[in-house]
Parts: sequence; structure tokens; C-alpha cells
Amino acid sequence: MTTTQNCVQLVNEDSLFSTCKKFTLSSAERPMCQILGKIFYCGEKTNELLQEELSSLMFFSYKKNMKEFQYLSTTITTDNGWGCSLRTSQMMLAQGLKRHLYEKRVQSFIFNEKTKLDFQHLIMMFAESNSLENMSQSPFGFHSLLTQAINLFQVPLKQQYTPVQGIKALKQQFKQQKLVKSLKIVTSSTGIIFQEDIRQKMKNWQKSLLLILHFKLGTGKLNQIYVEQIKSLMDLEYFVGAIGGIKNKSLFMVGYMNDQFLSLDPHIQQNACKDPLNLNDEEMSSFFPKKVRADSCIKYEGDFTISFYIRSEKQYTIFLQKISNLNKQYQQQSSENNHLPNEFFIGVQDSKFDISLKFQGSSQEQVIDLA
Repeated sequence: MTTTQNCVQLVNEDSLFSTCKKFTLSSAERPMCQILGKIFYCGEKTNELLQEELSSLMFFSYKKNMKEFQYLSTTITTDNGWGCSLRTSQMMLAQGLKRHLYEKRVQSFIFNEKTKLDFQHLIMMFAESNSLENMSQSPFGFHSLLTQAINLFQVPLKQQYTPVQGIKALKQQFKQQKLVKSLKIVTSSTGIIFQEDIRQKMKNWQKSLLLILHFKLGTGKLNQIYVEQIKSLMDLEYFVGAIGGIKNKSLFMVGYMNDQFLSLDPHIQQNACKDPLNLNDEEMSSFFPKKVRADSCIKYEGDFTISFYIRSEKQYTIFLQKISNLNKQYQQQSSENNHLPNEFFIGVQDSKFDISLKFQGSSQEQVIDLA
């Protein structure tokens, strides 16, 4: 297979795949762009690096002509219209695995002839397979996640899952797989990091950590007072993606540009691969984005999930210090401006005993879930 470099187009909401036009930064309109913890400033060389970064993101969308879900007693062959939360969960894990397995060798892991086999190995883990035997080689494929989701939530087929349900299905499937043993997924449905739980689950940091935090930052729409806080988290080098929503559509958020969040949209239907072990050019390109959405922050809904990849205990200590610094920064800003929140929406506590918490921006009490 000949390796070709994708050309990524920047589009507004509801745009379709179209003729490729390079995503470039100009000093007048787009002075800065942030993608997965990396900041790009305007300039010709920067535009080339940005194209490489965007076209090497892992992308999962609706698929058609998948193998039938035979073990679920159905002939459904597509997830079109209902599988977007599972697809964005796949993208979140894929970016975490990409960072965990390959980016320790280089700062950025770019798709080219030298890295093609590594990308194929990563894609294989997410291949659609209706065979229970083959699922062991493709543990994060749609069939595998759907099976977990059905077992966990008893949701009928073709009914859309929530982002939280998608992440829970992903976490449960990750626990049962045997391919990646050096990574631990820890989630929190309150956005609170409990140090005691992290210490217990990481067991002297023999593994790396994929930390996934869920928040409710507003009832209905995203409360705009939290936008700058979200951006500050996206600036962290540990950031490996977020899941947000617009009009009930789940999107995988990879960064921001000025007052717009940038995301990959799974609501595009593509053909399923016939043989994940022998991908042709068209099949290989389907796992990389042809466009990046740019949507105003005010369009987003209040449910928000963010992920961080932390390789070691030393990195975790630095990560906590940066969260503490951000908290102090926003406390200072709120003392000077009453319209800003009086604290950072990520909390760090030593223990979770006898704690009843409420999400920022919501009156609905939430049950702590850190596992």
C-alpha cells in the first residue's frame, strides 16, 4: 500500500466531506491553534506541522456493510444514527493508546511509511468483528463495545447511548482485554480526583494512567463562564481529547482556535473494512480525518468529558501541581470579577469518604463513580 498524506479541511457545522482545502493559520484570522496539548502559531512551517498533526489523528465514524451482529440475534450491519457515543469513546481511547504505545519515542507520532505498520497495529485493535474469537484481537471494535454496552445498560439495539455510557462500556471492555496490560483507565463522573483511589488503583505506578473526567457544566447549554477553564485544560501536554455535544450529537474535541472548539465528527457513514489485516488505501484513509469541525463554544451542551494521559508517578505529581496552579489562578480572577466562577471545576481531594457533591453549573446531585 502506498502511503499518502491526507489533506485536512477546516469546516463549519453541518458541512460535508468535500474537495480538500488545506487548513492554514494566518496572522490576521487564526493566530493560534491548539491540538491535543500542542500549540501552533501562524507561519508556513507551522501550517505543514499542523497538517501532519491533524491528518494523523485517529478517526472513527459510522460504518455500513459491517458484518452482522450474529451473536446478538440481529442482522443489523450499520450503526448509522445511533452509534456516535461509542465512536467518540473509541477516538478517546485511540488517542490515549497512540500516546502510550508510540509517542514516547517521538514528540509527535505522524502517519508515514515508517510508522504505517504501527498505525495498522493500532487500527487492528479497533476493527469491527462479529466473531467472538476475533474480538480478542480487536477488543475495542464497535461489536465489542456494543456487546458491553448492552450487557451494562440493557439498551435496545439502534438506541443512542450517552457519552457516560459509552465511556463505561469502553472501561469495562478495557478491563477484560489482554493486548494492552501496561495502561490503567480511571474515570470519575464528578470531575473530582481522589488521591487515595489513584494510589490504590495505580499500585506504585507499575502502569501508565488514562484519566477520564466527566462534568456537567451547565443545564442544557455549556455555561460560558467555564470556556476559558476548558481551554486551559486543553493546553496541558497531558490532554488527549474530550467528548462534547451539539444538538444531541457526540463530537470528539481535539482542541480550540480562538472562540471555537475543534472536533472530529463521527456522523459520516463509511464502508467497513473487509479485512483489517490487509487494508487497501481507501480503507486505511477511513481511519484518518478528512475534515475538522470548528464550532463556536456557545453551541456546545453542558455535558463534557475530558481525558489525560499520564505516563508515570512523576508526571502525575506535575499534573496535580498544574491543576493546583490553575485553581489558584481562577480564584484570583474571580476575586477581581464577580461574573467568573470562584473555583476551578476540577477538584483534587485525598479521600472520598462521606462526600456528597454537586456539579458546577447544575443543581442536580451526582453519585461519585471512580473505578
